[in-house]
Amino acid sequence: QTIVNTRVGNAVGDYDEMGDNDIPEKATGRDFEVPGTMAESWGYSQLDTPPYWRSSTRLIRHLIDIASKGGNYVLNIGPDGDGAVPQPAQERLADFAEWMKVNSESIYGTSASSLRRPEWGRFTQRANTLYAHVFDWPDNELLLSVDGSFVQKIELLTASGPKSLRWTASNGASVLVTLPPMPPNRFSSVLRVTLK
Repeated sequence: QTIVNTRVGNAVGDYDEMGDNDIPEKATGRDFEVPGTMAESWGYSQLDTPPYWRSSTRLIRHLIDIASKGGNYVLNIGPDGDGAVPQPAQERLADFAEWMKVNSESIYGTSASSLRRPEWGRFTQRANTLYAHVFDWPDNELLLSVDGSFVQKIELLTASGPKSLRWTASNGASVLVTLPPMPPNRFSSVLRVTLK
């Protein structure tokens, strides 16, 4: 009734455990997880000063990148010298909570997408729903490598609920999506693509 990761050694284990803060370039073909830190150390360290803390944007995008490859993110919270959660960690956890409140469906229960990794972000997938995680917000249109004949609707996930987006079939197996001028989220904005 126990699962064991590959750090047990001897080329055994039920799922792959990556190196610390080591995200694979692509899906591994097996269940895997990435253990990560918010700063440099796993526990208390005087060296964990502001320059060494990873930003909320970087950490949230790590979560998305790992999920887009079918993996799990194990994010460590090291205590301060008194055993409390440090203020920088609290701030990053609050940012995760803010982002997940709107976009959790694009992470929980999803799997690696069969689509190629786009330059502007990542894809996750659940059954007939694709999630396009947009890191680099374009001026007004986004090209999605999805055949328009399979698309039922495209929505932008926002704090006030999903917003329908206009889209048109483009050359080849792709669609051109009209976006608002500003992204709804500072870390990563998510388009929900419902397929027929």
